[in-house]
Formats: sequence, C-alpha cells, structure tokens
Amino acid sequence: MEGTTLTDDFIYNNLDKISHLRYEVITDKSSSYHDSLFKIIIIGDTGIGKSCILKRLVENEFKEDYDVTVGVEFGSFLIKIEDKILKLQIWDTAGQESFRSITKIFYRGAHAAIMGFSITRRDTYENMNDWLKEAKASCSPDVLLFQVGNKSDLENQREVSFEEGLRFKKQNDILYFQETSAKSGENIDKMFIDVAKFIYLKYKDQMHKMIDDETSSQNSKTNSGTTTPGGSYGNQVKVQHLRNKLRESQGRSNGSGGNGGCSC
Repeated sequence: MEGTTLTDDFIYNNLDKISHLRYEVITDKSSSYHDSLFKIIIIGDTGIGKSCILKRLVENEFKEDYDVTVGVEFGSFLIKIEDKILKLQIWDTAGQESFRSITKIFYRGAHAAIMGFSITRRDTYENMNDWLKEAKASCSPDVLLFQVGNKSDLENQREVSFEEGLRFKKQNDILYFQETSAKSGENIDKMFIDVAKFIYLKYKDQMHKMIDDETSSQNSKTNSGTTTPGGSYGNQVKVQHLRNKLRESQGRSNGSGGNGGCSC
C-alpha cells in the first residue's frame, strides 16, 4: 500500500459516512443474542485465502497449508453498532469452476459480497471481472459490494499494485477496498468492522422490522430445539448436503478439484 495514507483510505473508502458510528466487537463465544442477522459471502478464485480470512476473523488463527474449500464454509461475527447487535453470518464459497453451479445458491439473500484476489497472482485479479458479473447476476440488485486484496504480507511476491486494485474499485463503483493479510491479521478485523458499519448504515431505518422478524425466528428455533452453537441447524444441513453433492461430482471427474493447499 506504498504511497497511500490513512487520509487517503478515509476518502476512497467513504469512511466519512461511518466513522461516527460507535461499535464494540463481541468476543464472548457463548453469546448468541443478536438484533439482526446479515449474510455476507466471500467470493473469488481458489487459493487466494478466503478460508484463511474467515478463520483469522472467527478464530484468530492461521494455517499455512489450508485444504481447498469443498462447497462452502461459514462462520459468525458479532458486533454491536450504536445500540444494536448485528450478527454477520459469513459464507466462504469454493472458487473452483467445477463448483460454481452449486455454490451459486448461497448467493441468494446475501446483504453483502466481498470479492477477493491475491496480490501475488495477477490472474486472480484479472478474474475479478467475472466474479463481479456473477455477484450482480446472482445477488439482489442492492447487494453491497466490497473488494479485498489478500496476502499483503508477501510484498516481495506482489504482482498486483495497490493502485490497480483501487482503480478496479473506482471503475466498477465498488463501495470499499482493503488489502489484508490472513497470515499476520493485518486489516482483517478492520475490514469486517467497516463492512458491518456500512450494513448498519444501509439497514438502520428497517432495523425495527428486522428485529421483530429475527426475534420471532429465534424464539421459534429455540422452542423447536433446532439451534446449535456457532450456527443454525438449517445452515449446517445445507452445507453438509452440498459437500456430499460436490464429493460425488469429484468422484465422477477423476478426483480433480478436491486436493491441494492454500498458502494464505
């Protein structure tokens, strides 16, 4: 990010709109109460570190060799903004072309999409146009679009300049762009805090109705015994069903796409 300053970040990421919002990250893993639930998807080529970003955010951990995602993974992030507790349910989708037709179903209902690339691989940056088209085609028209360039710790292997990433953001009217490192944790929390703030800003006037709907949903699940720690039972069933379908598909295609690691 050479040549840029915090002031630049404040301007190009529209931070003047959200800087006044008070926030508190809720780190108590046993806490499950939230006023509103929002769905976030992370999309991009395989190997750019999407799973590592999610693991760093949710567990504050990093694995040097991370298995390629089969289908989807999801994790939760609780944050209090002003007087409301938001639960971000974050979905990490498989980047392999062979999985696209199945993982697209998880675009539905997304409030925000984070499109990622690796600063060390120009091809992942060039493919951002395809991911942008897919997000616009598969998500609702008012989905919030964010952009992340991961692996900023590997500066000596950089193939995509910060200025190029910023140019893509501006040319495509993307709300926000950040470079991150899942390995060091640089800007991971900051990015998701900012994402949460932008979501709150967009939906705060609708929050009362959303809180009523979410309260009814939580009460219904509690009464029926279908909730589980760390995520809803329904989502776990969807993920397992999807993984089974993908493994069957892999078995029919000479075992391709399921192995390998991700240097995040």
